[in-house]
Amino acid sequence: MDVIRTASLCKSYGRLPAVDYLEMHVPKGAIYGFIGRNGSGKSTTLKMLCGLAYPTSGEIRLFDKPVDDDLARRRVGALIEETGAYPTLSGRENLILKAVAMGLTDEKRRADEMLGLVGLGTAGGKKVKKYSMGMKRRLGIALALLGSPDLLLLDEPLNGLDPEGILQLRALLLRLNRENGVTIVVSSHILGELEKISTHYGILQNGRMAAELSAAELQKKCRDYLLVRVNGQEGARRAAVVLEQALGIREYEVLPEGELHILRQADPAAVTAALTGAGIAVQAVSLHRQELEDYFLDLMGGQDHA
Repeated sequence: MDVIRTASLCKSYGRLPAVDYLEMHVPKGAIYGFIGRNGSGKSTTLKMLCGLAYPTSGEIRLFDKPVDDDLARRRVGALIEETGAYPTLSGRENLILKAVAMGLTDEKRRADEMLGLVGLGTAGGKKVKKYSMGMKRRLGIALALLGSPDLLLLDEPLNGLDPEGILQLRALLLRLNRENGVTIVVSSHILGELEKISTHYGILQNGRMAAELSAAELQKKCRDYLLVRVNGQEGARRAAVVLEQALGIREYEVLPEGELHILRQADPAAVTAALTGAGIAVQAVSLHRQELEDYFLDLMGGQDHA
């Protein structure tokens, strides 16, 4: 079952479409990495999913119910853009206030539990206006988790976190997903971190879904290649001709600064021998795997457009 499903989802501001006929599918139990350039429509989509913005047209279903269904919305926790906490209250007071508003019992225990969960146990009594950006992000996640949601929507939760905080958040999200079965949608510009936790991906471009795939499908698409570095781009072109003639290698890319990427299985020793035999000095030969960031840049049209 898809926890989130959208059909022809559109959101326009005046004549400007922010989300354009979006088709999105988030399976139950997934950690869904939501990727796109700034301005691609990620935050607008997440706002519509949690009821902070209304679609211009199209359909959203949560847990196979309309997005405005009260029971469905009670199962959603969200951190979109800002934390939304009262700056003159402490972190603990903000949590207690939200717990009371949600009708939760034992609100003080729940507040302390959430503070401990996100690593703010010793800072719960401090006023939010004195929190660092990273501490505010942690508090926002604690507020989103208060009602024990089945679906968690997180918009750039890694912003402001130091490496230790990122590690702790990664562990928390994996624990919530694996032990509690929470479905998580998380957007982030730190693609290497998304790659460590995501089971599925949605890649947004100009308000439309450019690709939607599982981690296993992504792994198949991310090609391994043999990197050969010689002297300059002209040297790389000569190397490509030699390898075509000597080894029948025709699947390759010639890159600037003397790099040649061989996109099929090739014996590094045979490649080196063929090039040195033709008088081409080989500076390096190494096996590389295309990462999520490389695939994303290729899909978006290259680094110049990212």
